[in-house]
Amino acid sequence: MKTELSVFVLVVVLFLAIDTADFADSPKSCEPGFWGTPCKKCECGDKASACDFNTGKCYCNTKGLIGEKCDQCDEKKRYKGDAIKDTCYHMFDEGINYNFRLTGPANTNITKINFKFAPENKEENIHLKVSCIDHCNEFTLKLTGKEVGRPTKLIVDNKKMKDKEVYEKILLSKDFKFGIENDKPMTEFFIYLTNFKTPIIFEINAVIESKSKEKIAMTMSES
Repeated sequence: MKTELSVFVLVVVLFLAIDTADFADSPKSCEPGFWGTPCKKCECGDKASACDFNTGKCYCNTKGLIGEKCDQCDEKKRYKGDAIKDTCYHMFDEGINYNFRLTGPANTNITKINFKFAPENKEENIHLKVSCIDHCNEFTLKLTGKEVGRPTKLIVDNKKMKDKEVYEKILLSKDFKFGIENDKPMTEFFIYLTNFKTPIIFEINAVIESKSKEKIAMTMSES
């Protein structure tokens, strides 16, 4: 009887010796946007709404942003820009049909993707087309144009897109200075797709207007 009582007392003493904060500050108790023991706020700014509970690595919300704090562009996949001061853009070329497959675990937290292209022909209008082709849900589209030496021009301001709705726009060479001079584009167009949920698959292309009714010969899939 005395032995059993001694064991009981020992168990009670050990339990009381455990700091209850070890349970309260467990990573499992952290709210979204916090991590670690004790809980600390994720250092991601507006580039992520959550981070890894164990490491604090940000779950970037924009496709093409990488790094512990979403502070780099994934240049291996053609995303370029200033990840710290601005954002990253996927650089795409005229005359190619691009499918962006934002599916799978790696894209779970993605809600934004940005694109940039520069017309090379000085006199040809460009037919731009953007749409969702699978796993579609609502998203927002914004389009701007930036000509060298001029302020950015807003072309489409946060247009709400639904299901497989297709956005088409003829970009006129008389409204912007197209072409390349001294190895630099005279005008660049920026496309922002936001507020969507993954999985989702987007299709985007920009072709010379005179060839817009022809079948695009090349399709590239990006993920």
